[in-house]
Amino acid sequence: MQRTTLDGLKVIITRPEGQGTQTATAVSAAGGIPVLLPMIRILPPDDPDLCDDAVRRLPEFQGLVFASANAVHAFFGRALARGTQPAMWYSLPAFAVGPKTAEALKAYGVVVAGVSSVATGAALGAMLGSMNVAGQRFLLPRGDRGREEIADALTAAGAAVVPLIVYRTAGPDAATVTAMHAEMRAAGRKALFFASPSAVEEFSRICTADERARLGLACVVVAIGETTAAAAQRCAIPVHGIAGKPTDAGMTEALMACLQCEPGRQNTFSS
Repeated sequence: MQRTTLDGLKVIITRPEGQGTQTATAVSAAGGIPVLLPMIRILPPDDPDLCDDAVRRLPEFQGLVFASANAVHAFFGRALARGTQPAMWYSLPAFAVGPKTAEALKAYGVVVAGVSSVATGAALGAMLGSMNVAGQRFLLPRGDRGREEIADALTAAGAAVVPLIVYRTAGPDAATVTAMHAEMRAAGRKALFFASPSAVEEFSRICTADERARLGLACVVVAIGETTAAAAQRCAIPVHGIAGKPTDAGMTEALMACLQCEPGRQNTFSS
């Protein structure tokens, strides 16, 4: 019989502070107990003046490219805070990794000219690389840990790319680290949700050997997509499920599928 509830399973949500509420709602609606323990913090860039300069130079570009909603909010949030009129970007086409990034762009009145069919930088890079972009200039606002797939694809297609660091990714604060250790050492089954490679990497950095051992025994690990799952593999973190869609509901559904479809772990993962 298909599982339809998490039956009080504790689910650790590692999204950045302020970004885990919708995930927690999805977990609660499915009968789980959400625990918000952000593994990354989104901070201002080292040199925010570069962002201001890029906003002033928007007319020099033929398009904007965004790989995450964090980059969207950091770039346009800064622009609006500095008094920039939204008309500056109303006519500038933007390209987005996945629907969540596209939704963030639309909230700022940006024209979304293309969205990758798969929510990965590689997919967006492939889409842009297949277009007639030779000789065009693109601004690529991103975080300091941004991958190079999009820039490489545009460059290979003959476009000029200007990367712009609009936020920094930092690890968890001391209180969150302490709380994560306590949760990982606590008795009982639990699940871990990872929504970005950076969250995986920071969790791996603070994880002790004993806690890592529990990942394969008393934890169900779910990744939001293939890129995050690949990061977990590089960090030797087992992934039991990957969301079919890169959404909160997708991760929750993947978790329930894991609990339903691993009879060999019935005593560990299910009621």
